[in-house]
Amino acid sequence: SHIDALIKISTSLGLSEWVIFHGPKFGAEKEVLLNNAAVMVLPSRAEGFPNVALEAGCVGIPVVLSKVGAAEDIRHAYGSGAVIFEVNDAKMLAHIIESVLKNVESYAASAKAAANGAALFTPQRMCEALVGIYRSVTLSRTNL
Repeated sequence: SHIDALIKISTSLGLSEWVIFHGPKFGAEKEVLLNNAAVMVLPSRAEGFPNVALEAGCVGIPVVLSKVGAAEDIRHAYGSGAVIFEVNDAKMLAHIIESVLKNVESYAASAKAAANGAALFTPQRMCEALVGIYRSVTLSRTNL
């Protein structure tokens, strides 16, 4: 519902040649986007756990996330494969994107780190972590 406003803003800023608002993509269409991406940027003001960061990491795409929701957890897991920035800091966001793309050697290391970090969030590992949390809650309640 915000697409028209976003297009107007990007046009007024002279970014219409650089920014594409493609909407949701699934299956083969999403694979094409991921396979052609150099960096995944999610400048969000409210985000829980962005699965798109896992999808990008799985194919070795570094991620740039605003500091909301699980961004710190993802950055911790991804190491140099994820960079976070403060919400609304557009200058920092632009600087980070440029930095990620600037150096071929550090980009390759970031891409590998993103892939390794995404591997920490497999369904099996996530289930094990969730069961572990439930166990600790259950044990703490029985010890009351």
